[in-house]
Amino acid sequence: MTFRLLFLALTAALPATLAAQHGHDHAAHAHHAHPAQATQDSAFAALQARGRKAMGVDQYTSTHRFDALADGGRIELQRDGDDPEGVATIRAHLRSIADAFSRGDFATPAFVHAEQVPGTDVMAARRCIGRYAAVPRRSPPDLAGGEMLIRKPEIPSSEITPERLYVDRREFLGVSAAALAAAAIPAVAACDTADGASRAAASEAPQRDEPTPFEDVTRYNNFYEFGTDKEDPARNAPRLLRVRPWTVVVDGLCDRPGRYGFEEFVRGTQQVDRTYRLRCVEAWSMVIPWRGIPLRDIINRARPRAGARFVEFTTLHDPQQMPGQRRPILSWPYVEGLRMDEAMHPLTLLATGLYGRALPAQNGAPLRLVVPWKYGFKSIKSIVRIRFTDTQPRTAWNVSAPGEYGFYANVNPDVDHPRWSQARERRIGEFRRRPTLMFNGYTEVASLYSGMDLRRYY
Repeated sequence: MTFRLLFLALTAALPATLAAQHGHDHAAHAHHAHPAQATQDSAFAALQARGRKAMGVDQYTSTHRFDALADGGRIELQRDGDDPEGVATIRAHLRSIADAFSRGDFATPAFVHAEQVPGTDVMAARRCIGRYAAVPRRSPPDLAGGEMLIRKPEIPSSEITPERLYVDRREFLGVSAAALAAAAIPAVAACDTADGASRAAASEAPQRDEPTPFEDVTRYNNFYEFGTDKEDPARNAPRLLRVRPWTVVVDGLCDRPGRYGFEEFVRGTQQVDRTYRLRCVEAWSMVIPWRGIPLRDIINRARPRAGARFVEFTTLHDPQQMPGQRRPILSWPYVEGLRMDEAMHPLTLLATGLYGRALPAQNGAPLRLVVPWKYGFKSIKSIVRIRFTDTQPRTAWNVSAPGEYGFYANVNPDVDHPRWSQARERRIGEFRRRPTLMFNGYTEVASLYSGMDLRRYY
């Protein structure tokens, strides 16, 4: 049974009679409970009472949403954004159950529904992953709260393809088709193929996401600090870039600024393995097994102040080590930025490695950003500064060509680059072009852009 079906079983736990009475739609719905209805239905009232006890907020004034995703789902709870105490309680509850679900503990839904919820025994055995994220205020309605994503467990990146297969490209290509397919399975599990896509992708079969060979990942790069040809970074970065010692400055609108050596910066953090699609704005793509730190962990450690609306990132500026900076290709140093809610999203990663190894110099060592639903130029490399600010950062490519490269840079097959189509892409190592997926297939981020015109804010 897939995690999508298990999620549907979990959200179907509300008795069928109540589902019919209160308009419960498991695939994507929102329902508001009303006191008048509850008094006519003692079972529903009891359910709401147990929910209030478990969650700490009045169920009648909260909005619940359940979305089935490609292989899992999302539980979203919100209430009036003008009730900060209630919003904080909801978020604390979601953090708690995300942690409990990851431990295989489904006692809370069993208590709320007064019975073991179908599917939770299998989810516990398979150790599903629960991830919490805050949901920003929306208007209309002016609600705020949190969400929990239920996913398959992550597979360590070093296990996705055995090392002996990617040390030598010729050996990798000589592996049987069956072995290659088997090696690809964890990548699909970690990537999560999207429910659907936009335009041409919408009607096609689900895509296969096999890991891009190590040699291609490390030899086909854009890193203009080391040259403009795709092979230049691999040729120049390993011999020129000194990654030790390395200093990262965290400053701006935060209560815990600091200047850290790399080892100190990563000390005490939890390294995770994430296999993500990478979609370049030039219409090529890869699938890369990353290792790194969820960016939100670094943000929480820095304690940004209330006025911090954006996070700005800066690459090392050293023309001696980075000869490309001697030419005015861009305004150096390279700068990128994210809105705070984008930076706090659980998918956003500070990568320190790939394929189970330390990050190669040509891929942005020792620290780079990975934002899988955005075009690759947003994933800034060789970071030396993280700054919290109240104004939108002036990012490198947006400053250089604002009509071609927007601040948001979300992967969108319906918004073409002025000089080429974004509807399809060339996966490195494949002959045929494939449809591009909205948000690169990571549709769980769509709520970040609710109500925004994505053609204007490209």
